[in-house]
Formats: sequence, structure tokens, C-alpha cells
Amino acid sequence: RVAAQPDCWQVHLDQVGVASVYRFPDDPLLPTLAAVCASPHRVDVVRYRPHKRCTLRVEGPDGVQWVKVFADGRGAVIHRATEALWEASRRGELDVAVAPPIGFDDGTRAVWQGNVAGSMITSRLFGDEGPRLAERLGAAAGSVTAVTCVPELRFDSAVQMDRSRRYAANIAPMTPAPRPATRSILIPASCSARGAPAW
Repeated sequence: RVAAQPDCWQVHLDQVGVASVYRFPDDPLLPTLAAVCASPHRVDVVRYRPHKRCTLRVEGPDGVQWVKVFADGRGAVIHRATEALWEASRRGELDVAVAPPIGFDDGTRAVWQGNVAGSMITSRLFGDEGPRLAERLGAAAGSVTAVTCVPELRFDSAVQMDRSRRYAANIAPMTPAPRPATRSILIPASCSARGAPAW
């Protein structure tokens, strides 16, 4: 491998091409990630999507906090949505615990939230408790429809279709002759999103 620039290497992969490899947290599209990870407190990576976002668990003197670092400024909208849900939960409109919002740091493009006590239930869903837990999950999810706040974020078919187009545009330069394949997927999906027959 040959270093292309500090902390970046060009690696040739057979039948794929050349890949740029970076050392975490030196993500070129998440330039603020390294600063957040440099916290004097314990920082654990929970989920990392290179070039997009990284979720971290930070344990310090104030307890456990969660931070999500983004490649752009979308965290501001997410923080406002979290504040609205937090207020809705305090009014008793939600049958689900909401992590207390801490803040959005524009300098690091990071959203900070407090912790909600609990444990993973994935394995329990497949055990004897499954039906009872599924019922509780359904009731909690259903309570979201009763909140009086109006969300800024949308996740309807049009938004998802735009996201699929962006993904297809990103994939196209990286794979051999991808355009017919991505077109064959996106065209029927686009028709379906508009409510037209998908054939």
C-alpha cells in the first residue's frame, strides 16, 4: 500500500479497484469526529457509517450521554425534534421514555442527548415474553400519533425516493456498468412512490 496523504492509504482490491483507507476517526467527510472522540472521558463507538455519521457513548462525571456526529448540519433539526418529543413526554402525550435533549453543537455538528435507563430486548422478543413485549412496543409506537407537536422531519415516500436516487448516484462511479441495474430498480420504485403502476 502507498500512502496518498497523512492517515490515508490507497489499497488496490482485485476486481474492485482502488479504495482509500483512513484511520478512525480521521474521516474526511466527518472532520469534527476526531475532536469529539478526543474527549477526556470514556468514549465508545456505538455505530459508525463512514462519511455520514457516527454515534458515540460518552461516560463522564455527569453520567452516560449519547452523541451523534453528522457530516452536515442536519443535527440542528434533529435536536429541535428531540426537544419537541421531550416536551410531549413531559405533558404525558407519549407512552415511551424519551432521552433528555442536551444540545446541538454547531461547531462539531454533534447532537447530544442524555441517557434512558433500560436494556436491550431483542433476545427477549423471541422468548416467552415476546408477545407481551410486542404488545407494549405497539402501544408505545401508537402513542406517537397523539403528540401535539408538528415535526419538521419527513420520512414519506418522496423523501425515501430522493435518498435512493442519491445512493444510486454514489454507487454508479464505484461499480462496473451499474447504470442499467440502478435504473431498473429506481424506475419502478419511483412509479410506486407516485402511486402509479410499478411495471
